[in-house]
Amino acid sequence: SFEAAASTNLTLEQELLEQVNFTFKQDVQRGIATFIVGSIDSRGYLTTDTAEIARAMQVDIAAVEAVLQVIQSFEPAGVGARSLQECLRIQAKQQGIYEGLVAAVIDGHLDHVAAAQYKVIAAEEKSSLSDVQLAVDIIRTLNPKPGSSYGDASSDYVVPDVVVRKNGDDYIVLVNDYGIPQLHISNVY
Repeated sequence: SFEAAASTNLTLEQELLEQVNFTFKQDVQRGIATFIVGSIDSRGYLTTDTAEIARAMQVDIAAVEAVLQVIQSFEPAGVGARSLQECLRIQAKQQGIYEGLVAAVIDGHLDHVAAAQYKVIAAEEKSSLSDVQLAVDIIRTLNPKPGSSYGDASSDYVVPDVVVRKNGDDYIVLVNDYGIPQLHISNVY
């Protein structure tokens, strides 16, 4: 077959749905999880409020929060977060670095980090500037957009067999043989 093989790269949604199918055995939980995965954007963030999901699924908010907590343990790390702060917190916890100054910076000083106001952080947290810089460097190793490494659904492009062009009053038909393999026969044979 000369047809192009389909891409095997999974989208973020496909990857998460595979993890949902392996993780959740009860139909209600799987339904909630599927709804949540459908509400995660290309960055990996949950864009729908849990109360709205509970209302749409006609379940308790606690059930939605419990399923969301499991989804937030999926790969890629930080997926399902509702904010940058929550995304970084999830990743830091999974790596075992969510403690001390790193936790304090994530929880209360991301605006200062964005503005490079490390002295303000050091003063408020009563720590040295070098410790703050180290904590910020550690935080910068985390991925603020965990879904960005996944592409969208692959696009299948249609390649025409012929191209018709107008040249003055005439039409020219060109055969597009770009995708057709060329046959070469050796003079020896």
